[in-house]
Amino acid sequence: MKAKHFLTITAMSFFSVASYAQETAQVVIVPDYDKNFKLFMGMTALLIVLLLAIYIVAKSISNLTGSDKYKAKLLAKSEADSKAGGTSAMAIVLLVGMLLFGSNAMALSFTPGTGGPWLKVENADLIWMLFINLALVGMYFYMKSVMNQLIENTLPKAEIAAKQEAKNSWFKINKILTDVVPIEEEESIIMDHEFDGIRELDNNLPPWWVALFWITIIFSIGYVLHYHVFKTGDLQIAEYEKAMEESEKKVQEYLTLNAMNVDENTATVMTESSDLSAGKILYNDNCVVCHKANGEGDIGPNLTDDYWLYSNDIKDIFKVIKNGTSKGMPEHGSRFNPIQIQQVSSYILTLEYAEGKEPEGEKM
Repeated sequence: MKAKHFLTITAMSFFSVASYAQETAQVVIVPDYDKNFKLFMGMTALLIVLLLAIYIVAKSISNLTGSDKYKAKLLAKSEADSKAGGTSAMAIVLLVGMLLFGSNAMALSFTPGTGGPWLKVENADLIWMLFINLALVGMYFYMKSVMNQLIENTLPKAEIAAKQEAKNSWFKINKILTDVVPIEEEESIIMDHEFDGIRELDNNLPPWWVALFWITIIFSIGYVLHYHVFKTGDLQIAEYEKAMEESEKKVQEYLTLNAMNVDENTATVMTESSDLSAGKILYNDNCVVCHKANGEGDIGPNLTDDYWLYSNDIKDIFKVIKNGTSKGMPEHGSRFNPIQIQQVSSYILTLEYAEGKEPEGEKM
């Protein structure tokens, strides 16, 4: 497809998207204006770069075609190129109309001093900018192809022949990859059946596709042998289990390194003043509602006397705080880490006797 045809299609597509956007304008979508602003600025920068590139190419074409040599050649070609010129003119007209229509359809609004971006960019604005940039890209490549053709006309015949040879080499490579029959020889591969004047070509499958197909077959055989016959590789379940084991090892290493692998079976009384101070803070923030500030008890039992519902061993206290009880004690395992549970358990054992709620449980 030539660049000018691409430009025409881009312009036509722009109008189609514009019509669709107008039909679906009733759909309410809340845009991210901060993100839209950044994208819009990026597209604006790209638009400026494209316009500069188009200007440079246009200036180069103007300089080339301004020479006496090209004036004669262009005059000779004017009749042959009239049709192409019409197509180019139509593409340019479509592009200009698209730019004007797009600028009118854009819903940009300036909002300085609102705490957000100074330019409010809607989602539709980004779509317009995208297609404007695509149209400019098409125009750039079209003008670039024109300039390349002009430059090629100035080259010596030997260099033109070398370029043609390079093109022929590419066509040969393409022929090897696709195994396509040239257009002038397609009559030899037309099949007998036809429908509504449409006939079918009996082209071979592209060699690259056939090679890829055989590669997948060979790979599948190796896969079956590796995973299912010789079982030298792990299937998904086995691989998942190994990954979980490896992750568990890393978790345990982390817990050991950070002393977080304490539970109700390994808890010990902490005697460091820093740990007891941390335990007191946790107690005051979470336990005084039920047990009072000095542990004398209210909703919960008195924690300072010799009577205990679940034992006064550090491991049992750790377990009660961690898991809670059926008698109203909430679990704190989801709120405290193991070290914190051990700290508050150790602090409770340091509480001195305070007159309060009647004893509950057994004397220990």
